[in-house]
Amino acid sequence: MPRLQTIESFKYTLTILYSLMLHNDCALFILLKI
Repeated sequence: MPRLQTIESFKYTLTILYSLMLHNDCALFILLKI
């Protein structure tokens, strides 16, 4: 289902944003590797 994929992508984005707030350096490193 497309909607399910969208929700998964949204959750993934939220997780990254949350990580950015908690661990700026680690999250930035992960973002750069993607």
